[in-house]
Amino acid sequence: MGHNYYSPAKPHNKRLVIDGEGITDKEKEIQLAKLQKQGNAWEVMGKRFEVETKMHQTHGKQFTAMGAAVQAGTSLVQANTQWNNYQVAVADNRVSRSNKNTVIQSIAVEVERHQVELEKKKANLDKSKMELEQALVSNAQMKLDIEHDTVLAEIVGNSVDVKLPTFVSNLSGLLKSVEDIQFDG
Repeated sequence: MGHNYYSPAKPHNKRLVIDGEGITDKEKEIQLAKLQKQGNAWEVMGKRFEVETKMHQTHGKQFTAMGAAVQAGTSLVQANTQWNNYQVAVADNRVSRSNKNTVIQSIAVEVERHQVELEKKKANLDKSKMELEQALVSNAQMKLDIEHDTVLAEIVGNSVDVKLPTFVSNLSGLLKSVEDIQFDG
């Protein structure tokens, strides 16, 4: 409405002039009625300004309430975002734990597989060692047989030159290097 509440109407000097003849009672009633009418208009105008002031105050409070509603809405959105982030973190945690458990279980399987391979290799090594020992025993028996045959041949008068002792010593050297292998059980 364009009313300015900061600068109300100020009184100003007005010279009062009264007619010397005066006025009649009827004129007095008419003028008083006019003045009463103006006073009533001023009262109504004052009440209107009071109502407009209350309207402005109400609008201010409504604006404050709307600001609070916007802040509450923003807080709700932030809370929902944080809740969603929490849910994502929980899901990521579950996936990570599942991956960790899978890896741990696969480690046990891998260790078991390596143990089986190690047992196979130990068994093959033991078998090879046994075969080597059998070959050494067999070679030692052959050497004894050859020595026996050499002695018999010399008794009979035949000359024999045998190179077998170097072969046996080479096999003995191989056996000693095999014994250097250590396994942790």
